[in-house]
Amino acid sequence: MLVDSHPMTSLRHLEETTVPHGHEAADRGAVPQRSMAGIDSLAGAVTVVTSSDGSVRFGVTSTSVCSLSVDPPTLITCIPRSSTLGREVGRTGRFCVNVLTSKQRDIAEVFAAARSADKDRFRHGSWVPGTTGSPVLQDSLASFECSIDLVYGYPEHLMVVGRVQNLVQETGAGEPLVYVARQYAQLDHGGMVAAS
Repeated sequence: MLVDSHPMTSLRHLEETTVPHGHEAADRGAVPQRSMAGIDSLAGAVTVVTSSDGSVRFGVTSTSVCSLSVDPPTLITCIPRSSTLGREVGRTGRFCVNVLTSKQRDIAEVFAAARSADKDRFRHGSWVPGTTGSPVLQDSLASFECSIDLVYGYPEHLMVVGRVQNLVQETGAGEPLVYVARQYAQLDHGGMVAAS
């Protein structure tokens, strides 16, 4: 696993990552309101990204997940540095992306709550250890168990690249939960509707 804070720089410990030169946190007040509205229009599948050190489980809600490669199967996810998962994922060397259904909004909200303790979050939903040791949510649309290839430090988030080691997929689990325009939504045959 590489932990990079600057191109071509390999570090052994996540705590040593620094912000790449020229990428200091921007003044949010300087960002035009229309740009934020544009960002809000980016619809994303709602996931819960999890990991475990063998005794303690960590997890956060994320819509910042995408496929990087099919061969080898590789995903990218962005994790807040301030979260427990952000502080521990480099040490565990693994994570799991659990894709939520439209009926799992409550789980998304619990894992998105900043003040919710990690141990309390896992009381919501049915969780089992995956083949890599990361928590897998039963009845999710899909769970991608990954080993970490690269962690890239950014001002407020870590961009984590993971090689898919195992896929758990439920047949007929339902429709995906989506987040767009600062609200949850679900796919409908006639378009997108607000999630209940």
